[in-house]
Amino acid sequence: MKKIAAFLLAINLDPKMIVTALLNLAFGDFLARVKSISAALKTNEALFPGIGLLPDNLVTEVGKLDALETKEKNLVQELKANTEAKEQQKQVVNDMIVDQVCTKVQNTPGVTVENIKLVGLGIKGVDDQQSEPAATATNSHPVFGDIEYAPLTHTFNARNSVTGKFGLPAGVLYTEVREQIGGDQPTDYKKMDVVGRMIRGKFSNHFNAADKGKDVYYFLIYVPKNPGDSPELGGITKRTII
Repeated sequence: MKKIAAFLLAINLDPKMIVTALLNLAFGDFLARVKSISAALKTNEALFPGIGLLPDNLVTEVGKLDALETKEKNLVQELKANTEAKEQQKQVVNDMIVDQVCTKVQNTPGVTVENIKLVGLGIKGVDDQQSEPAATATNSHPVFGDIEYAPLTHTFNARNSVTGKFGLPAGVLYTEVREQIGGDQPTDYKKMDVVGRMIRGKFSNHFNAADKGKDVYYFLIYVPKNPGDSPELGGITKRTII
């Protein structure tokens, strides 16, 4: 049977024979496949004489696709580096205020508590100006912290919009995580898929290989302890699955 099938293929007698490229793949596999096909078409063009098998701009368009993939990987690395640089710069500014401002203020003759507080500084043991603002289920909402990228995985946490901390405010049971993979930005969070919940700490979201290269939309919701209360909604954010 194999010899008969090969013979029919060679003389093209099968009217039902349909050539496919099998390109319904995740982005990384798709890119590897089209690069391989592009190279093979160029090498074996003589096997299909007279039909101009290799499109004139195929190599160029595949190159653009490859460049976009490289750009995305560089952006992910840049985002990670930016997060580290941000924390380092925060320390630089903090040290500058402590060493060059606080020292001068506390050594100013006749300085008063009111004057110190007026310029936004605190006084240790009196009022350090670092007390956490009060947050409740009705005056705050969840916001995304840093999102860490790994192959087919996003890991992130949620901060409170008032305190900036990870802990839940009074009256909140947990933070619900919803998602939509692909498509246009959702306008109704109720139609998004519930993928988990957070109380404190980080949440890891895992994807299938077929999702690689797609955009995913996230939405966070504070679920109240009292079932009669309305949930506090966070904003939507979009990230790419690598």
